[in-house]
Amino acid sequence: MEQQKDPLYCGVKGKHRTDTAVTKESIPLSVRPSLRIIRASSSFDWGHLCRGARQLAAALLFDATGNTDTATRYGETFALEVVSQWKQPKWKISRSEVLAWVDAKMGVALPEGIGQ
Repeated sequence: MEQQKDPLYCGVKGKHRTDTAVTKESIPLSVRPSLRIIRASSSFDWGHLCRGARQLAAALLFDATGNTDTATRYGETFALEVVSQWKQPKWKISRSEVLAWVDAKMGVALPEGIGQ
């Protein structure tokens, strides 16, 4: 059985706000899908609790789980506990780390098919 790859999300801040990039496996992560969950910002940010951090939290949760309800329910808490704590201009988090955080908040493993 072939082992599934654990995608890696990365963020890098440049000198200017327009130089900020978030990727999944080196491919830009679009803000668009997360706008269906929350319309906090048209861009991503981290390191403090702001609209961009809330948008990034929703985007990461939705991309990792594929579930809008999970992203909606836990987005604010993920922004507060995880995204706002990234104080450096660069960060990395794996999909499995995002899912482990969700599992811990839910108190149970995700139902089969969600987050796979």
